[in-house]
Amino acid sequence: MREYENDDELRYEIDQRWKLVESCENEDVTRIFEEANDVLRVAYLANMGGWFFYLIPIALIAFSLKKLSNEAREMFVMPNREVDRLWPDSKTA
Repeated sequence: MREYENDDELRYEIDQRWKLVESCENEDVTRIFEEANDVLRVAYLANMGGWFFYLIPIALIAFSLKKLSNEAREMFVMPNREVDRLWPDSKTA
């Protein structure tokens, strides 16, 4: 993508080919172009989808640890009366 943005000659060539395909009235060319785009789209989604198996568990663990850390921090600064209210049997321990 960077080459497309920075190289005027390449951008012109790609744009001309794109216009050529868009203006083509041959149904076979149009069908092949659409099928190729569908294959590329599916491949891209499959590639991105593969990362979710790695990222989702890590994100869940990070979220859980953050929540646990916040609750632990709150418990350390919680007044005794609040501790007694939440855990009534804590006085006997």
